[in-house]
Amino acid sequence: MQGQLTNPAEAHANQNNHPITPHQLANQAAISYRHPMTTTTLLTNSKHLATTQLATTDDTPLAQDAIRVKVDKFSFTSNNITYAAFGDAMQYWQFFPTGQDGWGTVPVWGFGTVVQSSHAGVPVGERLYGFWPFASHATLQPGKLTPGSLFDIA
Repeated sequence: MQGQLTNPAEAHANQNNHPITPHQLANQAAISYRHPMTTTTLLTNSKHLATTQLATTDDTPLAQDAIRVKVDKFSFTSNNITYAAFGDAMQYWQFFPTGQDGWGTVPVWGFGTVVQSSHAGVPVGERLYGFWPFASHATLQPGKLTPGSLFDIA
């Protein structure tokens, strides 16, 4: 997963129209998203693409240097069907493993917000754009951080 980082403090202001600091934004988000949380994922049968099911799982505590992202918005187009149809050959089913034999989640392009972070370089409230699972949340292990991007190395 590659994402583009944005500065959430620039997009938010407090009641006095002063910018909210990243620390204040992180505290607000941490209050809103305390553990336990759940993730709902649309699973697709990798051999019968018309067969799907919703799975809701309890989120586990974050590992060191991990982030949990709420998938805010994504697009679902004919390209996503191609990702599913060629999922084995092009390894799309491996992007977000489900742990269930024969079932995967179709990757989608979209936006997300970091709601939990144990990674010093990626604060809560950070907005990301990139490849996501067809799910409410994603847990990532950021690596290769630059001022404008990160890669999931899990």
